[in-house]
Amino acid sequence: MATLSALLAEAEASDCEQHFRREGFRTVDEVLSASLTPGDLRDMGVADGGQRNRIMRALFKAAPQALGGGAPEPDGEEEGEDTLALWLGELGAAQCDSLFRAEGFQSLREVVDARLTESDLRELGCARPRPPSAAALPRPQPC
Repeated sequence: MATLSALLAEAEASDCEQHFRREGFRTVDEVLSASLTPGDLRDMGVADGGQRNRIMRALFKAAPQALGGGAPEPDGEEEGEDTLALWLGELGAAQCDSLFRAEGFQSLREVVDARLTESDLRELGCARPRPPSAAALPRPQPC
């Protein structure tokens, strides 16, 4: 298994090594055992979404079993098929396609593998707005 420095270099994120060291991570195994999410990387100081995505992909490749990898491709994902655009279209979120691509996602598999949280989607600009609370709804007028 590659060293933490080599893994981050492969992910074009060598400048992020200081964030891992500050959090006490010295090896790839330590990082993998922490089961970090993109949100965790952001909280550690990895501000660039593209870097977070590349780091998550590098970690996934380093130990697919530890990160839940090795799953089959989503149904219908074949080489050349743009499943990310199809999926977003089916969700009624086609406008988010360019936002995902700007963060480095090119396929639905990459999105699934990244295990994005609601917070990550909000930061990306694609989270659904939260419904208003009951207190914020207008009260019906008495008859």
